Amino acid sequence: MFASRGAYVGKPLQLGLSDEYPDVSIRGMEYFDCFDDPAFAKWQGGQLVYEADLITVFGILFPTDATKDWPGCSASFWHRSPPLAAAIAENCPDFDLMPLRRLAGPVPGWVETTDGFATLFLRPPSTPDAQDGLGVILYPEIGRSTLLTGIDRFGGVARFRRQSYGQISAQCPELRDVLRGRWKASDKKRRKARQERKVLRRRLKKAEGERGDRVFSFFETDPWVM
Repeated sequence: MFASRGAYVGKPLQLGLSDEYPDVSIRGMEYFDCFDDPAFAKWQGGQLVYEADLITVFGILFPTDATKDWPGCSASFWHRSPPLAAAIAENCPDFDLMPLRRLAGPVPGWVETTDGFATLFLRPPSTPDAQDGLGVILYPEIGRSTLLTGIDRFGGVARFRRQSYGQISAQCPELRDVLRGRWKASDKKRRKARQERKVLRRRLKKAEGERGDRVFSFFETDPWVM
């Protein structure tokens, strides 16, 4: 039974168990940072088959079924590594970005979803074996945006980098009108946020002068916002 289905245990026990029971297929998983970064590993015949740390780049839910309370597909994006595909295929068999191609989007080939703070525009891979998907993460209210490139069907990302709204519009011209609309709609909120940061900056600078030391800066955006 264990050899066919696999036995799930905590990773610290896997190596010892694989030595004691080489005829058993042993799979293990660990989660870090509130389930954001799962790590999967598998031993078979006493040998390590794969070990993959799924380091999260971005995660968001797609509302794929309007009749259910559950939002639907969880679209997660990780740093791609060689064992990533095998680990996800075996441990998360239902995770696949390709079905999102069936959803209607703002422009042909792209789908969109938002959590109220960030908006994701996703162009899924062209084929199940391709690694040519693109993702644009827009934070219009704080004036930030990030481009994800080389996305595969398992959410593996080749590269992600913060870029300006103008740079992303130039690289994804088919999204230009959509991005412009989202950007303009949040212009007042961005100006208000900039003003609030300036006020905080002045207050912190004054506090630093009065205390004679450096006060932790709260006016910068949270570091996890790429």
